[in-house]
Amino acid sequence: MRVLSASLFLMLSGPLLAEQPHEFEGVSGALSVLLSLGVVLAVVFALAWAMRRMHGFAGGRDPNMTIIGQMALSTRERLMLVEVGGQQLLLGVSPAGIRTLHVLEEPVESKSPAQGGASFRSRLMESLGKEREQ
Repeated sequence: MRVLSASLFLMLSGPLLAEQPHEFEGVSGALSVLLSLGVVLAVVFALAWAMRRMHGFAGGRDPNMTIIGQMALSTRERLMLVEVGGQQLLLGVSPAGIRTLHVLEEPVESKSPAQGGASFRSRLMESLGKEREQ
């Protein structure tokens, strides 16, 4: 990633630096520097976004495995309910590793927003301590 970013930066900035004299005087010089910095940051964020998308194509998701829900216990530990091969497992995830806590006899139904669960907005308002005004 670093090599790709550095080479892209050199490829893009080389012609710009060669064509323009180095005049950084006044407001126009500062604006030019800020504009160049904005272009470089945009390229870096675009590359990061593309790398994240390409990782998704590399097979990071398996349709036979689904995360049904998760709950944070602290900043580093959480509980996850996953479904694998028709069985639901309750997992404990911590920096020390992942441990199966329980295999559920009866499956728990997912309460995603599409199935009537709380929407992001209602959860955000609830976490902020505000009632939904409508």
